[in-house]
This record gives sequence, C-alpha cells and structure tokens, in this order.
Amino acid sequence: MTYRYRFEKKDIVAIFIIFFLGIVLRSVYLSEYQNTSVFPLVPYSDSYSYFLTAKDIAAGPGPWEHKAFMTWPLYAYFVAVLFKIFGSSLSIVYFLQFILGAVSGVLIYLITKKIFNRKAAVIAAIFFLLHGLFIFYEGLLMYTSLAIFLNSALFLALLYIKDKPNAGTLFLAGIGSGICTLAQPNIAVFGVFAVIWMSANARTGLRKALFGISCFILALGMVVGAVTVRNYLAEKDFVPISGNTGFNFYMGNNPQATGSFFCPANFTLNKDEMNRDARIIAKVEMRRDLKTSEVSDFWFRKAFGYIKKDPLRYIGLYFKKLCLMFSPAEHGHEMEYLQIEGRVRIFRSLLMNLSLTLPLGILGMILGVRKAEDTTLLYIILITMSLGTSLFVVVAKLRLMIVPFLIIFASYAVFSMLDSLQKRKYAALAAMLTAAVALFVLLNHAAFPADSGASGRRSQIADYEHHLLNASEYEKADRYKDAMNELDLARRIMPQAYLPIFRMGVIFFNTKDFKMAEDMFRRSLQLNPTGVDIYYNLGLLYNNRHRYAEARDMLEKCIYLDNESAPAHFELGLAYKGMRSFGEAKKEFAVALEKINAWRLDERKVIEKELQELSWKY
Repeated sequence: MTYRYRFEKKDIVAIFIIFFLGIVLRSVYLSEYQNTSVFPLVPYSDSYSYFLTAKDIAAGPGPWEHKAFMTWPLYAYFVAVLFKIFGSSLSIVYFLQFILGAVSGVLIYLITKKIFNRKAAVIAAIFFLLHGLFIFYEGLLMYTSLAIFLNSALFLALLYIKDKPNAGTLFLAGIGSGICTLAQPNIAVFGVFAVIWMSANARTGLRKALFGISCFILALGMVVGAVTVRNYLAEKDFVPISGNTGFNFYMGNNPQATGSFFCPANFTLNKDEMNRDARIIAKVEMRRDLKTSEVSDFWFRKAFGYIKKDPLRYIGLYFKKLCLMFSPAEHGHEMEYLQIEGRVRIFRSLLMNLSLTLPLGILGMILGVRKAEDTTLLYIILITMSLGTSLFVVVAKLRLMIVPFLIIFASYAVFSMLDSLQKRKYAALAAMLTAAVALFVLLNHAAFPADSGASGRRSQIADYEHHLLNASEYEKADRYKDAMNELDLARRIMPQAYLPIFRMGVIFFNTKDFKMAEDMFRRSLQLNPTGVDIYYNLGLLYNNRHRYAEARDMLEKCIYLDNESAPAHFELGLAYKGMRSFGEAKKEFAVALEKINAWRLDERKVIEKELQELSWKY
C-alpha cells in the first residue's frame, strides 16, 4: 500500500516529544560523561585520529593535500567545517551530533509511520531513544552519528520516491546515496538494489526503468568520482574512496581472524598508525615504495591467499561473522567504552545490546512478509548492509548502522501483539508471544557458532586494551608505578605484543632511566622489527645522550619505513647537527617543516629557529 504522508497535529506533537526526550537523555549522558577521564578525547584513539585529520583540513593547505584519503572522508570534512567556524571546540561537535541523534529518532518515527502506522512509529521511536549505543557514539569523534542520520534520511526519501520513481527523483537519490557513501560505503550497495527493485516494481517499462537506474548510478558515480579524482590529483594513483579497504578486508579475513576486531601483535591500535603500519609491512615485504592502491592490493592478495588456501575455514569464518551480525552481544573495541561503561549511570537504564531488540526484530521480519510491498526496502537494507559488513569485521560501530531498521521491525512486532490484544485475537497473540520468548531464549542463552573459539580471544583483546588505556591514564597523572603494573598485565595477556614493552620504555625515558629505556626499546624491537615508533624513540634517546651517530642510524631506519614522519626528520636534523654535518641537518629541518601540520605552530617555530640558527652560523 502506498499513500502520501499526511502531516497531522498528532505527528507534530509526537515529533516534538521524540526530539525533546532525545535531547534530555543526551543531556543527562553528557552531564555524566564529561566527568569521566575520557572526555573530551582519548589520545591515540580513533576519535583522536579524526581530530587530527579535521584540524589539518581546517588549517588549509598542507601535507594532507598530497595524500589519498585513508578513511571515509565525509566525516572529517564535517568536523573540519565546524572547526573552521567555531574553532577546535569538541563541545560544539558533540552538541551537533547529539542534535543529529535526536533528529534521527524523529526520522525513524517518520519511516515507521510511512511503512506501518503511527502506533508502531511511536514504539520505534521509544526503542531508538532507549538504545544507549547511539548516544555513546554521538559523544565520540566518530562517523557513526552522521552516517545513521544520513542513511535514515536517504531511506525516508526512497520511501517517497518508490511511489512514483522517475529519472529526476532517481538522479537526486543517487546524489544522496553518494553523499551517504562518503560517510559509510555499505549504503551504496543498498541504494543500487533498492533502485533496481523500485524501477522493476513501478512497471514503467524496461526502457524507462533502465534509464532511471542509469540516472541513479550516474549521480552516485559523480559524487564518488569527485573523491576518486581528488585522490588521483593528490597522489597520481587510482583510489576510489579510501586507501584502507584492502587492509580492512585482511583484518577480517586472515588465519587469526575472529570475525570481530583483532589487532595483530605488530600493529598499533590507533587507526591512523594501523594504516601506516600496513603500508610499512607491505613496503618491507615487497622491497620497494608502494602507491596507496598497491598497498591495498597487497593486503587483498594476502586475504585472498588465505581464502584460497583454506576455503572451508573461510566459509566457517564468514558464517561466524553473519552470526555476529545477528547476535545479541555487542562486539566493540572503542577504548572509551571500556573506561566509562561502569561509570555512566544512565547506561544502566538503557538498552546497551540487542538482547531485546533482536528477537523482536526477527519476529517483526517474519510478520512483515505479509506487507511485502511496504517492507521490501527494509529487507533490502538489512540484507545488503549485513552481508557487506560481514565481508570485513563485525564491530559495534559498523553493526549499529542496521539497528535503526531492525528497530522498525521490532516495533511492528510489538504493535502486532498489542493490536491482537486490543482486538482479542488471543490465539494470534499467544503465537507471537511464544515465538518472541523462544527467539529471546535461543538468541540470548543458546551457544552461538560465533562464540566458539573466538569469544575467548575477543575477551583477551578487550582486557589487553583495557590495561593499555589504564596505563595511559596513570601516565597522564604521573603515577608511573601504577602504569607499569597495567602494562605488565597487558604484556602477560599478549606476550607476543610489542606495545606494552615499548610503552614501558617510554616511561623509563620520561623518568630519566635511560639505560632501562634503551633496554625496553631494544626488546620491543625484537618483537616488531618494523616498529617505526621504536626506531624513532631510540633516536630520540640517543640524541638526548649525545650519541649522535647511533641516533642517525635509528632515525634513518625510521624514515626509510615512514618518510612522512616530520618528528623523525627533525630529530635526524638534530643528530646531523650534533655530528656537525650542517648541510644535511638543514635539509632534514627543511623536510620536517614541509611535512609538519600547518596548525602545529609551536613545533613549526622550533624548526624554523633551528633553520635560522644554521643559516646565520653556517
């Protein structure tokens, strides 16, 4: 059934209440969140990476202009625009993201009313408001809140377009889908399949259908193509959207993969440094400098090599990932959540996983078959995004993209039960209640295939990251003994990981125990011979101890692995200066100045001072 949306007084009241309650809940969360140690930002987290990228963009021309995007670019530009207007205020960003979250609740209400009815829409809005992970991610520098808002808006627009699709509306839908793709690429697959179904269902004839689909794909390609062209102009390399796709695919498809997030022992946990490490390892194995697309291809080949070698195990792994997509538990790896989950009281009153939403959502999917004409788009988005995400890794922030649409089905299940009760259809009510309880028990208490063998490893990773984050907190408070204890616990959990030992070396360096610092750095280098941060810190230590030749050797290795490191070029300049190789020192200082971010004014002044001194004296 299709009809025009009627914006009635009841809708205005409902929208106001949904938005108001959304803001109230987010205000309560913020009042608690801002008193935790992770607010407003955790150094070296994924949020911190977006912060740095946005600062680079907002500062104008700089080294970032000559690199292809390594992550989906829209969110970084969204934050950069806010920084440009309001300064580097994270409070403004979080405020706007909370607004977007409340508006997303309104969009879910409108979508549900369009597909089902007002009562189901109210129920869907309640589910959305009570789902705590939406609020949690809105309080991070993360693309999640923007992507959910854009995806919901696109879905609502397609609901109206499907009533009478034509070339013009489908072209506009393609533009919208392209914009959503730059925030979270999975949505592009949904858009294509949705438009194909809409065009076929409209029965306008093959020629008009193909023309409409072509208009959609053209518009989608124009938006995505603009980013591809930008990447080509930056690096003279073909990178469609972002350069991390191959490595992300490998992360979810390798002999150690669990289905959820798993960081190999010789990688840093921060996403920017992960991408850097992926490039370094590819470079070392291939024994030459690689373009961004070649790095991505390298990791694709490694992943497909694993799949080809053991296809049966891969099929089992993919099945595990599908189970993770539709399991009640959340599999997140954001460091912030590990720190605040027990400290934010409002989370105790909210839904923090899918233990209730999932069984009701599946029941709603079963019931929704009888309204296939209205619910087909819901099925398409759930199927395409679930299958697409499962190709990579299943983590909370990615799975959260399907939760709004799962909520819509869950609301229909609740509405159907209430409607049967009101109409005294007790047999139907009993059947639905039985199915709901059975699904709840099955999903929440049965042994899931995804849990076999992988849950222990995921738990280990969570504990490992938790101790690393605790160590960072203690370091900031100059509680070095406590930090050492946390790092030792992390090392015991993952003995093959270099990071805890490396961080111990940093603490020894900061406390002036240079002998122990050198020993820790050397030990961590044995575990990770491509550890660019280790070489840098050894160079820093040797410069500090006036061992300039040794510093030069370490820093040259660091720069061979990562030529984009401005700090490494600066320290190498200091090493050459200490060795009285003033010409080489000037070259390195000049390179450091060229590569350092434009907004790092204090660091730039230090480099410029070194250059001036060398120019005056030599």
